[in-house]
Amino acid sequence: GIVAIVVALGLFLHKARFGRYTYAIGSNQFAARAAGINTKRHLAKIYILSGILAGLSGYYYYLRLGCGAPTSGLGGELQAIAAVVIGGAALSGGEGRISGTVLGALILTTVTSGLIIINVAANWKQVVVAILIAAAVLLQEARTKGSSSKFLANLFANKK
Repeated sequence: GIVAIVVALGLFLHKARFGRYTYAIGSNQFAARAAGINTKRHLAKIYILSGILAGLSGYYYYLRLGCGAPTSGLGGELQAIAAVVIGGAALSGGEGRISGTVLGALILTTVTSGLIIINVAANWKQVVVAILIAAAVLLQEARTKGSSSKFLANLFANKK
């Protein structure tokens, strides 16, 4: 079920006009508007779709557990952002793929499961997730700025 949804949405984002417009707006909203995309209307569609998918995921959560509460998924935002960033999506927008997000979620799940297995305290799990996000952002910056060795050298250089 979930794999089919991911594949369908991935194809939809890459093949349909809706997906191309979404990437264009995420990359540069002003350029997308200049290209003739009604950005306000398209953003409204994105938010509606996001709300529908959030509602469906809440319903799915309810079906699996047989109960629900408004605070059930609280704290999942950091996990979602971490999965997307670890998967290679740019925080500045316009870059990223669903396959990368799925890979980021798998990496994050593997790391957090490993931390549970070795009995790491819950507070330290969040620290590890934050370190993973920071490392992914640093790697992304290194990739976009050119040579990673130059970037890291400049990052840690003692500038006065």
